[in-house]
Amino acid sequence: MNCVSYTRSTNCLPEREDRVIPIMEQNEHIRKYVSSRKWKLVGKYSDRKHDPELDRAFLEMREDGVNRKFECVVIDSIWQCGRDAFQAIALLRKTFYPAGIQFAVVEDNFCSADAEPEEVEKYLRNVWGKYHGRFTSERLGRHTVLRHLTVYGFVYDRENNVLNIDETSASIIREIVERVAAGEKTGTIAKDLTSRNVETPSRYLERMCGDHKRILQSAWTSGTVYSIAKNSKYCGRWEKIVDGKDLASEAGCIVSPELFDKALAQIASRSYTKPENRRSNGPSPIAGRIWDKESGLVLVKYTNVLKDVTDIRFRYPKEKDVKYDKTSMDYDEFMERVAAELRREKQECMNVCERIYSYEGRSYVDQLLAETREPFSGLLKKIGEIESRKMSCYASFRDGIVSEVTYKKKKGAYQAQLKRLDAELEETLQRIDKISLIYSDRNPWIQLYRYMNDDAKLSRKHAYKYIDKILVNRFESLEMVPFHKDWKDALPVDWLEGGCDGTEK
Repeated sequence: MNCVSYTRSTNCLPEREDRVIPIMEQNEHIRKYVSSRKWKLVGKYSDRKHDPELDRAFLEMREDGVNRKFECVVIDSIWQCGRDAFQAIALLRKTFYPAGIQFAVVEDNFCSADAEPEEVEKYLRNVWGKYHGRFTSERLGRHTVLRHLTVYGFVYDRENNVLNIDETSASIIREIVERVAAGEKTGTIAKDLTSRNVETPSRYLERMCGDHKRILQSAWTSGTVYSIAKNSKYCGRWEKIVDGKDLASEAGCIVSPELFDKALAQIASRSYTKPENRRSNGPSPIAGRIWDKESGLVLVKYTNVLKDVTDIRFRYPKEKDVKYDKTSMDYDEFMERVAAELRREKQECMNVCERIYSYEGRSYVDQLLAETREPFSGLLKKIGEIESRKMSCYASFRDGIVSEVTYKKKKGAYQAQLKRLDAELEETLQRIDKISLIYSDRNPWIQLYRYMNDDAKLSRKHAYKYIDKILVNRFESLEMVPFHKDWKDALPVDWLEGGCDGTEK
């Protein structure tokens, strides 16, 4: 295989700035790798200046790759390729690899020629994620770290990576827990703290780390006191690991575990927390998501206490022009059908997963990708031809063969053609990416429903996570509209086949 190498004098990872691999050492690593693979090194591209913005050799390599002057590019480290990892990944993922030009990274011992397309995509995605995480961390800087690690009662020392107890707020926490443990009501405590102008937790965090996005509360509330009294971090029952060190265990306790447990016992003994005093007939877990399919009107859970009947019906007063044979559906029946719809959704998802990983499924996807990639090589060829004509036109202008006016006119025409072809190329790549996403476990619909516990109790939290809406048809049948329905609809209908209870049709 005819290959070329690319080396660079700068590294795009901040933590590696002080140990950049010298170009001579990179060349030696690449030479040994190419020799071990019995390839032929036909060219070298190198950005040698210590300027992180320099990419002249990188762009030259990209142009030669588009013109198919080599079959593979070898780099020592992905972090020393192009101005940054984003530029390098875009070149490999969107230009070279789809065009059949392989790449090898010596540092990671990875070669695209040895891997399946899914493995190549996974490798590049992992590199992108690592660099993006570092890039985001450095960009947000110290303020973000301080804001996320400073909590009421504790303050984070970034320089020493230590979480310290803040005695000013800790004294308030101790007072709250002691008073709750003694049986005092949270509302009474809140009024007392407000009357004493004690700084609220939101004000404290705004002062400590400038968190202006937080809603600032000037007055203490019963809920704030309640949250502090039952927060287990104040008695040491929590974990906060940063750089491999558990900061929580080093910080210690603000209140003793014994006092904290006593306060919890008092909270549990309150009448409003007793099961027998809670509402036994609350709203439906799917409240606000139940609709009549024909009219589009909202349906609600309705309980007639005198008749001991609970059902799903139109909100009162019912529209006069809506006339169905049935005017309601039994609530228990409704919930059973909703649960059946969830089981059906889970089974359809599992059927798709099984088809994706089958030989027939992979063959289908490969054929679909091959048809989508078909115009790719032709587009690259056209881009190369136009680039060549553009360079030839420039040479004619430089040698005085054509005038500046003629050159600028032709250059504008060539650039317009290249822009159009780049748009077609990008559109093709987007179609390829979407197909790869649809027929993989990264499909948002598959990600959501594949690991859904369809036997779980249909709580409000469970319903809001998995049910977009329920459409009831004349109170006789219903259907569930799942989240990411467009991603589901992009799959072949026959791939979804399966009964709602997990049985074959």
